[in-house]
Amino acid sequence: MDKLSQFNFKYGIEAGNEALILTAKKLSKAVEGEYKLYKSGVDSFLIISTYPNRNLCDLELQQPIIDSKILALANFSHKINDLEVILSASLGSTIIDASKDSYDSLFNKLDYSLKQAKKLSPFGYYFADLDALKRYERTNKIRYLLINVDKSNELKLALQPQYINENTFHSSEALLRWHSQELGIISPAEFIPIAEESVAIIKIGDWVIDNVCKLLHQVSQLGKSTCIAVNISAKQIVASDFKEKLLASMQKWQVLPQHLIIELTETTLVSDIELVKETMVELNQMGFRFSIDDFGTGYSSLSYLKELPISELKIDKYFVDGIMDNEDSSSKTIVNMIIDMANALGVNSVAEGVEEAAQFNYLKQRGCDLFQGYLFSKPLPVEQWVEVLK
Repeated sequence: MDKLSQFNFKYGIEAGNEALILTAKKLSKAVEGEYKLYKSGVDSFLIISTYPNRNLCDLELQQPIIDSKILALANFSHKINDLEVILSASLGSTIIDASKDSYDSLFNKLDYSLKQAKKLSPFGYYFADLDALKRYERTNKIRYLLINVDKSNELKLALQPQYINENTFHSSEALLRWHSQELGIISPAEFIPIAEESVAIIKIGDWVIDNVCKLLHQVSQLGKSTCIAVNISAKQIVASDFKEKLLASMQKWQVLPQHLIIELTETTLVSDIELVKETMVELNQMGFRFSIDDFGTGYSSLSYLKELPISELKIDKYFVDGIMDNEDSSSKTIVNMIIDMANALGVNSVAEGVEEAAQFNYLKQRGCDLFQGYLFSKPLPVEQWVEVLK
């Protein structure tokens, strides 16, 4: 049932219990025969049916029809003290092969289905078909593997160079690659959002900082000097020991702050703006520089551009892709605005995802400072990147 605790608070626990009893009676009529109805929680019911000798694919087509009838019965109006109240419920559903799956597996999958349904409440519905369950199981597996991934020797750095023009190298961005022994290559687009749900993102971020500092130290031993940008998550920068661990890695590898650029997204900035601002100002006074990644795609606010010590604005690939499209005038307008804003503020503008010469020529003409993308270089393994630096 949707928001039963709020219902109890508003109308009283006795009214809430009455609503539960009414719902149970309606569901009991719907599930007579081959279905079994159970009370499975304070605000939830469990309906189980078995289908011997039935094809799973056929059941996937039929189950949503059955579910819709059950859900319709669980959503109804009810009078409380002459007041008409709408009672709503959400339903999560799945099918398992009882010969292969355990009851634990069933309840895990139902829990997943119901959580997805509640995101769509009121009257939410989610049917976890075989593909959805495979994604769910993979996500859980990744979540489990992330617990110790920073100690697994499976993470690798890749560096994507940034250029001033076709031939002049300037700096690089550190990117992360994960080649799991169990799951193979896992894209950052897949595992980073999962890591951000827990402290795993902090451990990964610490690993990146330490290994980038190690790389900068190795480069200095070759008589070279460069800057590398690292992406910092919201959880990481607001952690109480972030500055301590950052400075410890810098000291361990004898790296100066001016060789490290800290990249933050707009979403990270607004996660705790006052704490983030305090951290940025303190680190900037030590010599660290800050870049705003994917500028214009998040919670843009001109006020933080004035208040925060920012050195770079990065133009997202989404906008760069559209600047040569005659039917996409808005992308060109936004890109021009970001470049003009960066110039006015006295900070660098960096275009990401530059893949065509026409894009580069336009951006260069408009006054963009740095360029990153496949036109110049794909992300490189450390060994290849060092050769470019030489």
